[in-house]
Amino acid sequence: IYEFRFLRLLMYTITFWNSVNHRYESLEDPPVRLRLTGIAVLM
Repeated sequence: IYEFRFLRLLMYTITFWNSVNHRYESLEDPPVRLRLTGIAVLM
């Protein structure tokens, strides 16, 4: 059950930050690009 919740949370987080990145993708001055490099999980 924890693995399923973790995967749902992970997919939500990835989708959220991808949406944020797309929102700011149209900015040209200054150019903005967000990059998620890691996720820390404490269990």
